[in-house]
Amino acid sequence: MKEKIRNSNAQLLSDVAASVGLSSRTGHNIRQLVGDTSNPVVFLDRKDYLSTLFHPIKNVTKLNQFHVSADHPGVVECREFRDSPVVRITLRKVSKVNVNVSCDNLP
Repeated sequence: MKEKIRNSNAQLLSDVAASVGLSSRTGHNIRQLVGDTSNPVVFLDRKDYLSTLFHPIKNVTKLNQFHVSADHPGVVECREFRDSPVVRITLRKVSKVNVNVSCDNLP
């Protein structure tokens, strides 16, 4: 996308928006202008949304080692130091989370 914009001859904001729309082969770059009353930009609070799906890790800044495994989805093993005991934390709220959630469904 950066290369398309760098090499474009955009003179108006609408030209830049058109360049963004044409910059992806699969159409995943969606052009949307801030201040457009017919198609307003919606800002979502991901922290609130993700808090309904996952438990927070308490004192995460004190932990230095993290291990996740496909054998235990939704579980992270944490340590503060190399010789510290392993603490297993279940991140997902099981009753609300579908393990096969696509990133396309996230806000």
